[in-house]
Amino acid sequence: MTLADHIPAGKYCCDIDGQSVSTADEHLAHIYDYIRRMAGNPDNAATPWFFILECLPTELRGFAERRDIADDPLLLDVGKRFNLAQEIYEMDETDADTVRGILTGCVADLQYLDSHARPAETATPPDDDADDTPPIELKLVAVHRTRDMSVAGGYEEKLLVPYKDLRTGRTVDCRELGCGRMKVLDVSETHIRLRWGDEELALDIGGKTTVGPFLVDNPMLSVDEVTLTLEYWVIPLYYQALDVVLRVSREHEKEFRSVYPATTRLEERALRLLDRAIAGGMIEAYPLKALLEASNNWATCVIVRPGLFRLVLLEGIGLGCLAPDKTLAWEWMETAAVNNDPATFMDDMDRYYDLLADAAENGVAEARRLMDRIWEPEQIIEED
Repeated sequence: MTLADHIPAGKYCCDIDGQSVSTADEHLAHIYDYIRRMAGNPDNAATPWFFILECLPTELRGFAERRDIADDPLLLDVGKRFNLAQEIYEMDETDADTVRGILTGCVADLQYLDSHARPAETATPPDDDADDTPPIELKLVAVHRTRDMSVAGGYEEKLLVPYKDLRTGRTVDCRELGCGRMKVLDVSETHIRLRWGDEELALDIGGKTTVGPFLVDNPMLSVDEVTLTLEYWVIPLYYQALDVVLRVSREHEKEFRSVYPATTRLEERALRLLDRAIAGGMIEAYPLKALLEASNNWATCVIVRPGLFRLVLLEGIGLGCLAPDKTLAWEWMETAAVNNDPATFMDDMDRYYDLLADAAENGVAEARRLMDRIWEPEQIIEED
């Protein structure tokens, strides 16, 4: 995801797990802020961990490019640790301590890189033309099949390169995937051509191609075989909306007020994107739409219009947005419950109990935690 927001002028300072850190680099400031947020309990996080972990690699690449340290081995190692933290959390959301330990362990290395790299420029305001950038990305997914002595394994790594970073003559650094570098030969909103070693790869918008499998040098493993898939795609409307939501939430974090006139345009844009995503079949976006429309502050997500939340959510429920397979919807439902009293927006507890119980029985961890949060202090409702 691309973040077009900024840290206010001056140094960003905070305390992370007992370490006092500061920086004048806006990308590194975002990284520190994300890690600081993840020092607490994920169940009480104002911003979902899965969302933060998606943003960390993007900010790290911005830090590397601005400070001219994309080739630094230490920076590449930090990138691998960020990817590892994301993979661990995706596999087991209860393993928060391991994820937190990996990220806080990167802080000292990031401080070292900050102090030894080219000086950071003074933070600049957001680009007013950022919204005009085509919502296009080059997505690279590397699937590794590994063998360590006689033990077979595998893992997947992903790199997203926004359109604004794809320019003719530029290099796409894929070394963190174990795939070297690619040179952009030609790029437009309809196609892209890349040179990778002796191969030329061409993709039309919406196109996908696969390279490999091929072996890469990995001193830690007996065998590391990679299959690389490239996709040149238009970013789905839902994720375009999330991009804008994060920009707004960062502005709302700076000052707690009842209204934010300065972000009205961005808020309206985010909601329009969500409406278009929903109209296109992304019904999982309903709980997020309900939460945003019912909140003034998108950093805290405190519901101030519970009636509106219920109205939007019930519309989504009628379309099946809280079916057990709608994972994203349940993640946002949990966020709403963490930051608010569920009784304020769940007016028909019998109906919600049935939805929660059905999802929990089908393995939705968020639904189980929601049930515990709502009914644990009281007598659990007995099923018929």
